[in-house]
Amino acid sequence: MRFPVRISGGPATVALELDKLVYMPGEAINIRLNITANSDVEAKSALVRLTGEEEVRFEVPVFDEKGEETGDKDDYKRVQTLDTEQRIPGPIKLSAGQQQVLKVQLHVPVNAPPTYSGPNATHRYQLSGALDVAWSTNPSDTTDIIVGLARPGG
Repeated sequence: MRFPVRISGGPATVALELDKLVYMPGEAINIRLNITANSDVEAKSALVRLTGEEEVRFEVPVFDEKGEETGDKDDYKRVQTLDTEQRIPGPIKLSAGQQQVLKVQLHVPVNAPPTYSGPNATHRYQLSGALDVAWSTNPSDTTDIIVGLARPGG
């Protein structure tokens, strides 16, 4: 099953293909990295990365020069909660118009917090795939995935 993805170009076009978008902690993500060369290209390697980020929004008191509270201002804090990757060694050589599919598997860590979105906090995951091409913008693709809440006892 193919899900909509964002694609960026340059010497090649990269598109991620997943069998689904919702995963549980400990589950394998089976990824197909579809590469189409727009011109002759040689990549040193390919990389698939899963990142998690939590953002918490809160109010901070504001004080004047006398130290008196004058109100509040909105602020936020972002924390990276996950960064795991799988590198596919190269070289990966393609001629203009040639296509190649790289199959990669990443596992969602067993202790990964679930995806959530609330009034003051969010937690999201992004999966990205890219080619490492010298002297060029690295062709890449990124999509969000959802990580569910693990059940107690597995």
